[in-house]
Amino acid sequence: MAPFGQIWYFRLMEKLIPGAPTMEIALKKVLADQIVAGPVFISFFLFGKELLEGRGGSVGITELKDKFLPLYMASWCVWPPAQLLLFKFLPAERRFRYLAGLTFCWNFFLSWYTHKLSKLKQHKVLQNMFYVNVLTTGGLLAAGDVITQQVEMAMDEDRTQRFNPKRTERMFLIGLCLGPFGHLWYTKFVEKLVPGAPSTTTALKKILADQIIAGPFFCSAFFFGKYKLQKEN
Repeated sequence: MAPFGQIWYFRLMEKLIPGAPTMEIALKKVLADQIVAGPVFISFFLFGKELLEGRGGSVGITELKDKFLPLYMASWCVWPPAQLLLFKFLPAERRFRYLAGLTFCWNFFLSWYTHKLSKLKQHKVLQNMFYVNVLTTGGLLAAGDVITQQVEMAMDEDRTQRFNPKRTERMFLIGLCLGPFGHLWYTKFVEKLVPGAPSTTTALKKILADQIIAGPFFCSAFFFGKYKLQKEN
């Protein structure tokens, strides 16, 4: 997948849609990426995974039929806004690190979705989901900060801003602190607060409860923790 990604993002894309990084050009590149590269990456991942796991081409085709469309629809929710930042603001030399950070998070989702959590319940790590979720929260906040700093450096016209590892470390620590509450809220409290089968009504009630209770807590804890770690009032 990497060779295709390298050629697509750094050669073919620029030749297919040349021009200055205006909003119109960026939107065209996002659309081209979703139409051309998106299906290629997902198909290669699903089919290649089955081949490498020794299940053969017929199982790979079945995997494509069963999971391609849901994954492709999910990609439309994740990649277009992320790629709009990529094509509009980032110069070519900074795109790889930005894409690497996003791909790390996306591959985490792909692995979970294609293997299904139910198949991994006996795994020792997944028997301790509390620790997995806490570490994942810290890792995602750190990865998000790395991506954000790359965007900020790319938008710095004076080229004076440098990567700040201490800032990424603070984000990781904040994630470790928020992780326990997130785990308890989403796996226990919200289910007790709004019980019932996963109907539309139940889902809407859970969304409302999440925005009223968890949302303010997460935002307040994030900002308070950030300023505390920066030793500010």
